[in-house]
Amino acid sequence: MHTISRRDFLKFSSLLLGATIIPGSQRILTEQNARKPNIIILVFDAMSANHLSVYGYPRRTTPNFERFAEHAIVYHSNYAAANFTSPGTATLLTGMHPWKHRAFNIGGLVTRRLANNNLFHLLEDEYYSVGFSQNVLANKLLSEFISAIDWKLPPEAFSSGLKKILYSSFFPEDDFLSYDAFDEYLARTDFDAKRITGSLSLGFLNSIFSAHARETPDEDYPYGRPLASQAFYFDNKKVV
Repeated sequence: MHTISRRDFLKFSSLLLGATIIPGSQRILTEQNARKPNIIILVFDAMSANHLSVYGYPRRTTPNFERFAEHAIVYHSNYAAANFTSPGTATLLTGMHPWKHRAFNIGGLVTRRLANNNLFHLLEDEYYSVGFSQNVLANKLLSEFISAIDWKLPPEAFSSGLKKILYSSFFPEDDFLSYDAFDEYLARTDFDAKRITGSLSLGFLNSIFSAHARETPDEDYPYGRPLASQAFYFDNKKVV
């Protein structure tokens, strides 16, 4: 009988905790591996345990997590590898610390020689993998690992609407580079961050589009959906 050490088990478990594989179609399992269990991992970026009722917060903010936790293993001593999306997500997907994978700047990528050391590559011969990230920074990492992902959905796949033109969507084969070139530079309109757009024409178009992109108020959002720093609106119920 083949056994693994506790250290190897924990290393493998750390990889499993970080994937963004979701069941997006019936093609996930083929006839050859139909007996294998689905692996579904959800990552909520910047969600604080202090505000989750499953971890003792007095308001019932996570009732479904509470029900799930009754029949699951719940860890109470978890520490993030970094304090923002890019290095934290890269660690979850690779099992490596930021000083090794080197994706420690905003929008950074895993160093090329280690890019194949990711969960998707580990399972690509056994599973049909689907990747989706609502966060554009985490999406860049999925794009880097695309050779091992069978089906990757774009960040705006479940959006309720755009608040500005998403130029990188015009280049689906090279979305993370086009995002840096167009959305993050040539057409950037986050003037509150004191960043000047690289193109007056594209920046002007995005400014006009943003001014007319507010969602109509409804029962759930009487003042309209809140604006995020990204290019699209999300309804959490729709995403989850």
